[in-house]
Amino acid sequence: MKDKKTGTKKEDRTLKIVTHIIGIFAGILGALIIFILTADRSVKRHARNALNWQISLLIYSAVIFILSFLSTFSMSIFPRVHIIFPFSFALSLLTVLNIIFCIVAAVKASEGILWAYPLSINFIAKIGEKNIEKGKQELRKAFKEVRDDIQKEIKSSKKKKKKKVKKSK
Repeated sequence: MKDKKTGTKKEDRTLKIVTHIIGIFAGILGALIIFILTADRSVKRHARNALNWQISLLIYSAVIFILSFLSTFSMSIFPRVHIIFPFSFALSLLTVLNIIFCIVAAVKASEGILWAYPLSINFIAKIGEKNIEKGKQELRKAFKEVRDDIQKEIKSSKKKKKKKVKKSK
């Protein structure tokens, strides 16, 4: 059953929505599983988008964790130097942003829109899409050549028939 508003099947939209929502609970694994298992190109684009965001989020969290560790370590070596940075606030902010971004992306996916996550780094390029477009162009070219050959054959057979008709008269 197609949706009148977006023109897409309801099942297609459901998997796109799940791709984004699962990032709240499963992080990278959810989007990665959907990205690997799905054959639908539009769902794969949503999964790639969500996966890029989840990888970016993991890197941001790792950087904050490392800075927190270095800050704690430097305070033990240099007790008079206090580096004040709200690391726990930054991690909490990332968690809230993840929830908000995943929900917004899921709502946009329900509307048939591929939403680009802010702050997301594009790690996973458009795998295969350039090759698919190149393959489509080659197929179009091959079909055109076949069509042209068939049209030539039809024209030549018509000419032969006309010649036979003229000879028989």
